[in-house]
Amino acid sequence: MKTIIIATAAIALAGAAAPAFAQTLNAPQVYGTLGYTNVAPDGHDLGEITGRVGAKFNPYWGVEGELGTGVNNGNYTNGAGNRISLSEQPSGAGYVVGYVPITPKFEFLARVGYGDNEFKYETPAGNNQVVTGSVNFGAGAQYFLDAKDGIRIDYTRRDFQASDAPRDTDTWAVAYVRKF
Repeated sequence: MKTIIIATAAIALAGAAAPAFAQTLNAPQVYGTLGYTNVAPDGHDLGEITGRVGAKFNPYWGVEGELGTGVNNGNYTNGAGNRISLSEQPSGAGYVVGYVPITPKFEFLARVGYGDNEFKYETPAGNNQVVTGSVNFGAGAQYFLDAKDGIRIDYTRRDFQASDAPRDTDTWAVAYVRKF
């Protein structure tokens, strides 16, 4: 919930700065994405449905908020022979995004932000939940098929802050992008 508030505040604050960029863009370009993210904490593949909403203030920078929820568990056996199920609970993050336009339809992007993550471990002995913040950073690219619709692929590293959280996690995402 803290991340949702942070992401909303970042988008609102950045929107307030939009008049300063009137020379390059009349109004922020708002977009949304919906896609699948592979999340791999501790080497276990988990899946997440991820939605993002962003505002691009000029061709080179913007902000975005991200919400995701796990859709499949990682099941494994630990060293003691116990079966463990690992799942990602709803998570969120807020980012500052930089863009490098290559053509009118293709651009690279880099982003840095802060996320709020929750993982659930289910074992025969009981369940445990770990909630932790993460410093996130990554890069990707997006290609627009027409003026409104595109495809985005990106990599993000989640650097977890809690000692009982999974190790730092690599994520790969593919998403549909829609400009509004």
